[in-house]
Amino acid sequence: MSLNPTTFKPANLQSHDDDPSWKQVRLPFTDAAGALIANMQPGYLVKMNATNDGVLGALAADDAALAGVIIDLPGAEETTVKTVAVALSGSFDKRTVKYADGSSPLSAAAIVRLRDMSIFVDDTVPSGPFAP
Repeated sequence: MSLNPTTFKPANLQSHDDDPSWKQVRLPFTDAAGALIANMQPGYLVKMNATNDGVLGALAADDAALAGVIIDLPGAEETTVKTVAVALSGSFDKRTVKYADGSSPLSAAAIVRLRDMSIFVDDTVPSGPFAP
């Protein structure tokens, strides 16, 4: 299947790290209040469902339950069960990682939770005394 130029929407999620070390899985997505699959984008945060066999969009109130970052949306062929590819670890550009309602920046608690799960959000270009 070729890419459709009207629906293809590239998203650069990688940080400046030369080895992002993404560990990813594809899981069913369940719509919930404030986080519908129709509104999801690559870079949005998710949390696991109650049985750990699917994901829901994660909002700011879900900082303690964050589980991963969406990296791919469902294809057009997925009509009954919508699945998303979720990175469970790796490094990401902090400007593209957002809550499931599109809000950002992430809270300090969210950054800590993600770091504890080996998900690192960094600037795409390092800053400070050794910046290029």
